[in-house]
Amino acid sequence: MPLFMPRPSPSWIVIVVSLGGMLPAARAADPPCPTQVVPAGAPPAAAGAAPEAKPLRGEGNISLDSDQATLGADNSMTLEGNVVVRQGEREIRANEVHYNPQDSSLSAPGHIDYSDPLVSVTGAGGSYSTAAGADFKSAEFALRQRAARGAAQDMRLTPQGVIRLRKVMFTTCPAKDSSWQLKADSIVLDTRNRVGTGRGAQVDFMGVPLVYLPWVSFPLGTERKSGFLFPGIGNTSYAGLQLSVPYYWNIAPSADFTFQPIEYSRSGPDLGADLRFLTPHQRGEVDWNYLPYDGAFHGSRSRVRLSDVAELPDDFRLSVKAENVSDPFYFEDFSQGPEGTSTAFIERRATLSYRGEHWSVDGEAQQYQTIDYTLAVNDRPYARVPRIAVSADYGLGPAGLVRYGFDSELVDFQRPAGATGVTGWRADAMPGVLLDLTGPGYFLRPALAWRATGYRLDNTAPGEPRSPSRTLPIASLDTGLVFERDSGSRKQRKLTLEPRIQYLDVPYRNQDQLPVFDSALPDLNPVELFRTNRYVGADRVSDANQVSAGLTSRLLDAHNGRQFLAATFGQSYTFETPRVILPGEAPTSSKRSHFVAQLALTAFQAWSADAGVQWDPQNERSERTTVNLQYKPASDAVLNLAYRYERFVPVQQLVQGVARQFQQGFDQVEFSAAWPIRRQWNVFTRDVYSLRDHTPLERFAGFEYRACCWRVRLGARRFVNSHDPTASQETGVWLQLELAGLASVGSASDASLSGAIRGYTPPEAIPSKSQGPLKGTW
Repeated sequence: MPLFMPRPSPSWIVIVVSLGGMLPAARAADPPCPTQVVPAGAPPAAAGAAPEAKPLRGEGNISLDSDQATLGADNSMTLEGNVVVRQGEREIRANEVHYNPQDSSLSAPGHIDYSDPLVSVTGAGGSYSTAAGADFKSAEFALRQRAARGAAQDMRLTPQGVIRLRKVMFTTCPAKDSSWQLKADSIVLDTRNRVGTGRGAQVDFMGVPLVYLPWVSFPLGTERKSGFLFPGIGNTSYAGLQLSVPYYWNIAPSADFTFQPIEYSRSGPDLGADLRFLTPHQRGEVDWNYLPYDGAFHGSRSRVRLSDVAELPDDFRLSVKAENVSDPFYFEDFSQGPEGTSTAFIERRATLSYRGEHWSVDGEAQQYQTIDYTLAVNDRPYARVPRIAVSADYGLGPAGLVRYGFDSELVDFQRPAGATGVTGWRADAMPGVLLDLTGPGYFLRPALAWRATGYRLDNTAPGEPRSPSRTLPIASLDTGLVFERDSGSRKQRKLTLEPRIQYLDVPYRNQDQLPVFDSALPDLNPVELFRTNRYVGADRVSDANQVSAGLTSRLLDAHNGRQFLAATFGQSYTFETPRVILPGEAPTSSKRSHFVAQLALTAFQAWSADAGVQWDPQNERSERTTVNLQYKPASDAVLNLAYRYERFVPVQQLVQGVARQFQQGFDQVEFSAAWPIRRQWNVFTRDVYSLRDHTPLERFAGFEYRACCWRVRLGARRFVNSHDPTASQETGVWLQLELAGLASVGSASDASLSGAIRGYTPPEAIPSKSQGPLKGTW
C-alpha cells in the first residue's frame, strides 16, 4: 500500500461491552437507594468504609429465649414462639427451633432469620452449629459490609466466613429492584480474603442476558486480583467486529500486568498489553498494541508507549518517556474521537538529571516521530541527540543580595530521515550577575549577562561558514511596585495596583549566517513581554533598546487571599526598531509592540470568566483573542461559552503528495455543557463552530440516566479525524452501561467527558476492571 494513500472517511458506530470484574462499594454520588430489608432485631451495619473481614469466632455461651420450651429425654430442646438464639456476634430468630446441647447445634424447620457482622439471611429453614457453621434453604441474603444482596436455593456459611451459594442470584440493587442480576449455578464468597468465584454465571440487565461466563472470579473489595476480566465486544467501520478477552495478573502489590488481546474481523488479532510497576524509588508503565497483519492496511500495525521515572542516589533522576507507532495513520484508524488529528508528533525523550543546592545538570536525548503527514519532511523538528544543559546559581550578601551564575547548553541537532539541510552541534553559554533589591512593596533588579553561541555544522550550502558564532552583552533593569488598599464597606476586600517597568539593552548582531534549529517566535503574553529575548531557542537573540511596561490590578479577599479579579495589560516601546528576524518573518517598522491584556474574574460564586487579547496597533487588528465564560453551580453541572481567534496566515501543506496552499488560523465559537435536567437525568453537549468557514468542526450530544444501581449513557459525535484539511467528517455513536458494583459496559468514559467539557468533574467512576491503583510509596 502506498505510504500516503488517501484514507476513507467512513462513519462508525461503537457499542462496546467491557465488563469489569470488580465489586466496589456503592458510591456516594449515586442516587440514594432504599434501605435494604434485614431481619427484625438484626444489628445495624456500620456506616462508612467496610471494616476488615475476620472469621467468626465460636466462643461464648449460647443464650436461648422463647415463649415456650419443651425438654426431650436426651436433653434436647424444642423452642416455640418468638425464638431468639444468640452466641457472640450471631443471632437467630425463628418460630420453632430444635436445639441439641451435646454438639451445640440447632435446626429450624420453618422460617428463620440469621444475622452476624458479615451477612443477614432469611430462609425457609436452616440449621446451625458452632463447629460446622450455618445452612439455609431458599435463602435471601444481604451482605452487611457492602451494598449487595441475593437469593439462593441453598446457602452455607462456614465459621471462617466463607459463603457457599447454589442456584444463586446476586445484585447490588435494593430490595424490590432487580434491574441487573448475576445468576450462577454456584458462587463462593470468601469474605475473609475478599474473593468471590462463580461458575455457570450469567449477567442479566432488565431481564435481557448480556453475557454468559462459565467461570468468573472477582474481588469483594477494592483489592486487585489475578484472573480473566469480562470480555468485550464491539464494532468499528475500519477494523470490523471485535472481541476482547483480557486477563489481569496481579504480580505484586507494586506491579501488575494486563493482557488485552482483541480479535478484529478485518484487521485480525491485536496483542495489546499494559505493565505497571511502582517502588519507593521508581515508577513506570509500558503499554502496547501489535497487529501481526492488519487486513485492511495490508501489513502489520503497532503502538508502544513507555513512561519511567527512577530516583537515583546523590540527587540524580532518570526519566524516560517515549512512544512509537508503526505508521502515521494509526491514530486515525484506531481512535474514536478527534485525537486522530490533535496528535501531530509523538516524543521520545530520555533525561538524566541532577538537582543540587546551586547546580543543575541535564543530559538528554530527544527525538520526534511525525504523525501529521501533511508536513513537508524539511519542516519536521530536529532530533537533539544529545543535549547537555548545565546551570549554576549562587548568592552573596544578606538574603542573596547579589545573584550570579550561568546557563549553558550543548546540543547535537540531527535531521529526520529523508530530510535535507544543515545539521550539527551548537554550544551556548550565558553567565550573568543580578542585584536583587527587594523590600515591602517594591523590587529593583539590575542585571548584566554575556551570551556566547558557537556552531560546528555539516551539510551547509556552498559558501556558508561551518563554524559561525555570535557573542553579545545583555543589560536589563527590572523594577516594580505593589500598592494595596482596603476595599469594601467592611474592609473585607483588598485592592492592589502593581506597575512594572523593564528596560532592556541588547546590541545588534548580524545572525543571518546562523542556522535555525529550534528558535521560534512565541505567542505574546504578559510573561513573554518581560523576557530578555523575544525568541525562544538560542539560534536568534533579538537586538533591543526598549522599555516594557505592564500594570496588574487584583481584588482579593482580605482574610484568606482568595482572588476575585485580576487584570493585566502591557506593551513594549522600542527606541530602535529590531533588525534581527527569523527566515520568513515579516520585519516591523513600528516602535510599539503588540498590546497584550488578560482578565480573570471569579467574583461571583458560580460564575467565572477569563479573556486575553493580543492587539496589533500598527495594523489595528487582533492577532489573537480568547474569551471563556463558565457557569458552574456544582461539580457535575457546568455551562461553557468560549470564543477563540487567531489571525489567518497562508501556509503550504502536502495533500496526497501535492503541495497546496491553506490559510492557517481559526475563528471559532464553542459551547459545552453537562447539566442534570432531573434528579436522575443528565445531558451532555459540545459544539465547536467555525465562523470563517460557516461550518461545525465538532458536535457532540448525549444523555445519561443514573439509577440507584446502574446508569446508561447514549451519545453521538461528528468530528474531523484526519490531518488532511479536505477530508470529510466522521460520525460516531456510543452506548455505555454501568452496573454499580459489578460492571461497566461501553466505550465512553468519564475521562473523555472531562476532556471535552471544561470544568466538568464526574462523580467517582465505577472501575471497569480489576486493575486498581498500585500500592507503594513514591
